[in-house]
Amino acid sequence: GIVNNIRHNDEILSGSDYNSQKLSKADEWIASLNFESFRKDIGDLGKTLAANQGPADVAHLEKMILWSRCCSWVGILTMWIAVNPISIFLLSLGTMTRWAIIGHHICHGGFDRCDKSGRY
Repeated sequence: GIVNNIRHNDEILSGSDYNSQKLSKADEWIASLNFESFRKDIGDLGKTLAANQGPADVAHLEKMILWSRCCSWVGILTMWIAVNPISIFLLSLGTMTRWAIIGHHICHGGFDRCDKSGRY
């Protein structure tokens, strides 16, 4: 197995193997990270962002919905020409954005606080 192939004098650096024993140069910062302070900073940021949600967020969502629909419609309206990469790309982009961007955030309640109509 992997362990048998490792010579004893070789350093196994983080990021290159699951059997890591030493942090690589790029990962050394994590050793001195204050996790409690980081947790607090992230929590405070979440509270600040949630408190500032409002009509601008709903307007942004509606703009994303419009772009998603435009991609789908242009893909549908151009697919009769021939099999072409533009139609395929736009149909795919329209579908992906509806599910991965719009649906994901709505299903997780990302717009519950800022949409008073209950639509999202």
